[in-house]
This record gives sequence, structure tokens and C-alpha cells, in this order.
Amino acid sequence: MLREFRRVLKAGGELVGTTLVADAPMPWQINVQAARLGGFFTPPASRRLKADARAAGFTTWETERTGALLFFRGHN
Repeated sequence: MLREFRRVLKAGGELVGTTLVADAPMPWQINVQAARLGGFFTPPASRRLKADARAAGFTTWETERTGALLFFRGHN
């Protein structure tokens, strides 16, 4: 999915978003497990998301985590 986001961004564009991450610490891990049980999506690990962003061609990838939420910003 990150490849597609990168593909449609204008030159110099940025992707900004938030996601739950699988490697959240306790007690926020409960939120992650609830998301998995709900079948809505499988939260990625923060390191995997960064590796996928680099593989998709984002030149910078900045993150900040608060509990189970990872805020990210990637530039192409």
C-alpha cells in the first residue's frame, strides 16, 4: 500500500498518517489486540512500517509514538 501512496504523490509531496502498531507497550497492547480480534486490520510493527516505507521509495520517514499510535510523515 505504501508503494501506491508514493506513486500518486506529486514530486516533493508528503504522506502524513496515524496507525496502531503491533509493538505498542502495555497497557496499550490491549487496544492492538482488540483491533486484531475485530478483524478490521492487522497493525504493523513500527520497524516493519519504516522498512516498507524505505522500500516504497520514501526518502525520509519520521515517526512519533504515543501509546499504541504511531504518527508518521514520509517525503518522496
